[in-house]
Amino acid sequence: EIGGNDEIMATFLSADELTAPEGSRVLFGYPLPADKAERRTGMVIAVRRLHYVLPALLKAGVRLEHIYDY
Repeated sequence: EIGGNDEIMATFLSADELTAPEGSRVLFGYPLPADKAERRTGMVIAVRRLHYVLPALLKAGVRLEHIYDY
């Protein structure tokens, strides 16, 4: 757990829409206002799956923008 939470939210930047890996779900996705060729995607990720989800997305060329510690 992180801060007592079983899930954590993170945002990612990519050129295309993202498919959520197992252990995560997409909350939102939209083109960046300043650069329509790039998308921001927010995902909720199970903390116990972070070590699978993050490498899978990064391997696919997705860039981690922020992990929210709420």
